[in-house]
Amino acid sequence: MDLLYWKSYLHARLDEIEPLMTTPWGFICACILIELLARMVNGIGRGKLTRQQYEAFVVEWMDDYGPQAEHPFKYNSTVVRLANSSEPPEAEEKSLATQMYCIMRSSMVHNLSLVAGDSELRSGGVDYSIHLTDRKTAVAQGLKHLQNYDNDAAVFVGEDFLEDIGKVIDKVFAAAEADDALKANMASHLSSRTPVSWKS
Repeated sequence: MDLLYWKSYLHARLDEIEPLMTTPWGFICACILIELLARMVNGIGRGKLTRQQYEAFVVEWMDDYGPQAEHPFKYNSTVVRLANSSEPPEAEEKSLATQMYCIMRSSMVHNLSLVAGDSELRSGGVDYSIHLTDRKTAVAQGLKHLQNYDNDAAVFVGEDFLEDIGKVIDKVFAAAEADDALKANMASHLSSRTPVSWKS
């Protein structure tokens, strides 16, 4: 596998997305890149990437998004998952990685919505737990990327989010140079589900 080619390929996709980061479409494209990277790291190929694998990718590879971050994002409220059981569900800590999966990756990508469906509610998703904005609006409103906002939502500033994904691309490909198992997973996924090539 040509690591340099695929790293350049993903950075080229970032460059294409950048002008869209003031719109929902930019966030949707960014979420697709995170999913692609998670699939590559796990060597998913034609299989299904689970919520747990996606969340583990966010926590492990996205430096500022997990509990190990220098200044980890923390929601103020807990979440009670939608359950089919007669037993009363217990409240649990609301996780940024879970909200990214349920609200951004699932609701935004599949429904252009920040409202969780039943499956996302069962997984711990919370309606409007993520607030999307662009840098110009964030500056005007005094908001920062990954700060807590009204109604206990995590602020995602589009341009900052995209920069973070660029750092993840670099981190994954640097790790693959020294990790044969990771490189094999990436090669397996890319050969089974090769991303579309595009020449303009």
